[in-house]
Amino acid sequence: MVAVDGVPEPHTGWTFVTSHARVLASIADNHSARIRDIAARCRLTERAVQKIISDLERDGYLSHTRSGRSNQYRIDPSKVLRHPAEAGLTVASLLSLLVRDEADRKGAVARDDEGTSPGPVSDDDRPAGAGRAQPEPPGTTQYESHGARVFVAHGAYDAASIAPLADALRAAADTYSRVVVDARGVSFADSTFLNLLISVHHATDLRVVAPSAQLRRLLELTGADKALKVRAGLEEATE
Repeated sequence: MVAVDGVPEPHTGWTFVTSHARVLASIADNHSARIRDIAARCRLTERAVQKIISDLERDGYLSHTRSGRSNQYRIDPSKVLRHPAEAGLTVASLLSLLVRDEADRKGAVARDDEGTSPGPVSDDDRPAGAGRAQPEPPGTTQYESHGARVFVAHGAYDAASIAPLADALRAAADTYSRVVVDARGVSFADSTFLNLLISVHHATDLRVVAPSAQLRRLLELTGADKALKVRAGLEEATE
């Protein structure tokens, strides 16, 4: 809701997500967003948004360059959150949750508008013998090429399944000056996978090859595609 003077109607009461997080998520969704559009989306005044952006830039979470009459923002996905209770959690972790939730809700609204939103399916409605859809189990093969350690990852990675890959990548980072992750077979990745890539990137020369569509979208939304070395093919990554 917008007041008659053009100032967004403020939300009353407390919320789980701060205005700083909302502004950062809005910028992650559109790196050239205008102040007025960010304000409308976050239900803040333009002055409040400008103050928040100044805070984020001063502490290194955000930077911008001028492109014509608009700003082009860049987020540092590897920066850790400020409060001691979230020590070790990165901006990428936060944004992967906020932006993914926003995309899911937009998709649900679009399906409802088109009249294509499927209703809930109970276990009784499933055909005999049909089980619940299960994510593809993760797996990795590795080999050496041109002095680099190459990992071919496939399947779905989250907090429950990331440990074997994390151990292998960190061990390789201690030994090899270049580590390559072939990610074209990664069917799903959440913030734990993204944080792993960022931590290995800080430890060695990491190259990420041909990320799948879902992973590429996650990299783009969090700004990690600018921080990491993403390559189109293995030959380019290992040369």
